Amino acid sequence: MASGSSSLSLGDELNCPMCLDIFIDPVMLECGHDFCRQCILQCWEKEKKAFCPECGEVFREKNLKANRALGVLSNKIRSLNIKQTVETNKVFNPFCDEHQEELKLFCETDKKLICVMCLDRRDGRSHKSHNFMLINEAVEIYKDKMRGNLQALNQKKTSIQNVLLKQQQSISEIQEQSNILQKHISSEFTKLRTVLEEKERALAKELGEQEEDILKKMESNLRDIQEHLNDTEEKLSSVHSQLNQQDAFSLLKEDPDKGKSEANYLTTVTEGRLPLGSFKGPIQYKVWRDIMDVINPGN
Repeated sequence: MASGSSSLSLGDELNCPMCLDIFIDPVMLECGHDFCRQCILQCWEKEKKAFCPECGEVFREKNLKANRALGVLSNKIRSLNIKQTVETNKVFNPFCDEHQEELKLFCETDKKLICVMCLDRRDGRSHKSHNFMLINEAVEIYKDKMRGNLQALNQKKTSIQNVLLKQQQSISEIQEQSNILQKHISSEFTKLRTVLEEKERALAKELGEQEEDILKKMESNLRDIQEHLNDTEEKLSSVHSQLNQQDAFSLLKEDPDKGKSEANYLTTVTEGRLPLGSFKGPIQYKVWRDIMDVINPGN
């Protein structure tokens, strides 16, 4: 029993994804997927192009490579399934439980297997107005419907995969375009920053030179003022010393007008003023012309 169960599971793996039956003359496509030769040829003829119904890959040429190993294995599984079906039929009793007649018909209305007696009456309800057919015919009709549904689903899958691929391509294009624009933005602002930094350095240098020139004159005058202050303090100290002398003869020997002429010396402050208009005004307008050199509206 375990062997039979395993073979049936393996048989499911050996089903063609188009007809849902065990492979007949299996062929392999360039993408690696397998199909019955007749199934894939009919699909290509209907769709007017060579493609894989499984992954959606489109091929330039209709290249089919016979998969002999898969074919041999499929034939063995098919033979084993036929044998199991015969053995199962021996055990299964295809007779109506109520009338003990062989179940030969399928009532499509009730979705049940019935015998000929069931057509006349079953549970007080007539089957004459129901749709029924031979079981074998019903199986083939249902399989045809399933194959049609499978083909429609494969087509839908291919269509969705194509849309998925296009969406992925659109996303990639947007990402690539964004990366290019990011680099462009960075490059353009780098140019602007370079101009602004150069202009900043130039203005700072000019300001430093202006400051150095003005301070040089003011500091020179400051040193002169300090020298005169020191000299005046020395003379002031000398006069105080003379006034404090007790010896009249020594006092009279000194010049009482000493330092009087220098008392009229006036110290002055050297004024200085930075050109505020060059450094405090709207600097952005002053550097605008330099920035315009790196701006190209045509790009």
